Amino acid sequence: MKFVRIIEGFDHLWAVKAQDKEADELTILFRNWTNGEYLLDFFIENMEDLKSYFHIERLD
Repeated sequence: MKFVRIIEGFDHLWAVKAQDKEADELTILFRNWTNGEYLLDFFIENMEDLKSYFHIERLD
């Protein structure tokens, strides 16, 4: 594991990068957040937590 700069030239913004992955964790996070299938799967898998916290009755 190593730390990589998020923005070149700025020494105070870093992300973690595992040696066996092609991208750092911040990049992976943003890829997931822009992937509709990932988000749908996440919401379905976590439906009970979402319902209990946000009082969601249904997901269309």
